[in-house]
Amino acid sequence: KKKKKKKKKKKKKKKKKKKKKKKKKKKKKKKKKKKEEEEDSVDSVVAAAMIMTRTINDL
Repeated sequence: KKKKKKKKKKKKKKKKKKKKKKKKKKKKKKKKKKKEEEEDSVDSVVAAAMIMTRTINDL
């Protein structure tokens, strides 16, 4: 019986100082409906979180 080496991937979450998410205020020609603005902000936050997780995994 060959012992399979289990690769333990310990995600080292380095506690970095929580950077305040910079909200880029893009000047919109016409003010969109609030719902659309909220969705845009959520998408940007999700993208930022994904980028942060990638950088942490790479370290």
